[in-house]
Amino acid sequence: MNTIKEILKKFSEKNDLWNLTKIHGIECIQNYLKDNNNTESSNLKLDDFVFYKKNQSIIISPDSNNDDHFIIKTTYDLSLEIKTFRSGYYSLDVDQKGNIIDDWLYLDF
Repeated sequence: MNTIKEILKKFSEKNDLWNLTKIHGIECIQNYLKDNNNTESSNLKLDDFVFYKKNQSIIISPDSNNDDHFIIKTTYDLSLEIKTFRSGYYSLDVDQKGNIIDDWLYLDF
């Protein structure tokens, strides 16, 4: 019998979730930098951000009528090369079919 951890790992590998999350995280940061080019973060470049794998979790909604419905959240911690501490995070949620449901970019600097 497969454990939940084994099932999550296989699903993550099959859907390449770590890579998918990083690709979307990079795109999200690029959009942030473009949209905030006249703020204090305007000196930042994409190369200033470092991605560190944080975790993956499975979320099962108790309200769902479908027993197969779940969401996998994949999260990277983000830090800036100029700082030694976490500067934020990026998370991507996908459903049981591998479809992107939602994402978050949180920056703290």
